[in-house]
This record gives sequence, structure tokens and C-alpha cells, in this order.
Amino acid sequence: MRVPGIRARAVLLLTAAVAALAVAAAAPGCSWYGAVLTHGPGGERVVALTFDDGPSDATPAILDQLEALDVHATFFVVGENARRYPELVRRELADGDVVGTHTLDHDRWQALFDFRYRDVAAGIDALRAATGHAPALFRVPYGFHTPWSMAAVRSHGLRVVGWSIDPADWRAGATATQIADRVVSQARPGGIVLLHDGNTDRAHADRAATAAALPLIVQRLRAQGYHFVTVDQLLGVPAYR
Repeated sequence: MRVPGIRARAVLLLTAAVAALAVAAAAPGCSWYGAVLTHGPGGERVVALTFDDGPSDATPAILDQLEALDVHATFFVVGENARRYPELVRRELADGDVVGTHTLDHDRWQALFDFRYRDVAAGIDALRAATGHAPALFRVPYGFHTPWSMAAVRSHGLRVVGWSIDPADWRAGATATQIADRVVSQARPGGIVLLHDGNTDRAHADRAATAAALPLIVQRLRAQGYHFVTVDQLLGVPAYR
């Protein structure tokens, strides 16, 4: 059996290192490049509902459900959508929900190719224009992050919030019952639930199943002794700067 030469071993090691770095970039909860907060303390039966990619024409129904259930959530808002629907972002705040940023246009490749990651600053500016507040919470589009994108995020004083419960409500054909079953089965004290009130086409989204799942989720988890908090309450961090 031939033993690989020094050059061949070096190529193998370099290939393995690049592969590992790529896997880390695509892993939503990986903290190699900076802290990603995926859950809160596990001692108390609390969970945080979060919603990504809005606001959209699906957001009002979700806000109506949250209000009826007396639950406050955290919305990670796409800046372009905040410009399109500023009244919905303001309603989220007025309802007692928390608003974080999800970049300006939800483009995963900005994190790879823009070393200054200007999408972050632009997303902050869009939310400040809509609400008068600068967010302190950030969620990475698709969970894709690089060392330089995370450095840019930190430079703006943002904390990166991931998730520990993913019911895949964005998948076509997901029903309210399926979404609720997945959330309840994955629920653990301190969990952060990933839901969506928009989609990557920004303005138009059909999130009727997500809205319909909310009463099922809340009722079933409350029956298990859970109560609902916003991400800043769960993690004990500021929501705005």
C-alpha cells in the first residue's frame, strides 16, 4: 500500500479543512464563527415563538391569533418588507411583540461574497425608519454565516438568534396539525421555535397553516405547563439598542 506523499497529505488536509468550514457556515446553530443563541436556560418551562421573513400579507392573521391567545412573539423582519409594510411592523410593536432584523433582502450569498456584509446595516436602517428603534437581535437568512459576516454583525452590536425547534412550516403542503405536532414533540424548556410569517418572495405568502397552528401549539404546550416569552426575555438580553 502506498503512503501518500507530503503534498498529497497536505491537499487532503486542506480539502478536509475547507469542507469542515463550509459545513460550519451552513449549520444554523454552529458557533464557530461567533455565538449563535439557539435556546435559553432549561430550568423553566418557557418557549419563545419567532417568525421570519415578514411582514407580508399573511402577517395580520398571525398577529390576530397571537393577540387572541395573549401571546407575545419575536419577529425577524426583512428590511425590504418593513419598507413595504411599515404599519405591520409598527403593529407588532404596539401589540407587545419584539422586532429583530433579518437583513435587508434575505440573500444568503451576501454573507459569502460581501466582506462588509452591508445587508446588515441596511436592514437595521429599514427597521429604524419604520419604528424609530434600532434592533439588537439578528437572525441569519437560511442560517448561513461566515467569519466575516459574523464579524460585521458583531460590529453593529447585534446578537445572533438561532432556533432549537423547527417544524418546517415553510414546506409546501404542511398542515396546521403537522406544524403543531412537530413543535410540541420538539419542545423543551428554553426552546426557540422557528416559524414564518413571510417567504423568500417577500411580499406574498400563504401562511394560513402557520396561523391555524398557533392555537394548537399554545393550547397543547400550556397544558404541559409551558408559557410563552419573547426572545429577549428568554435570553435576558436587550431587544433594542
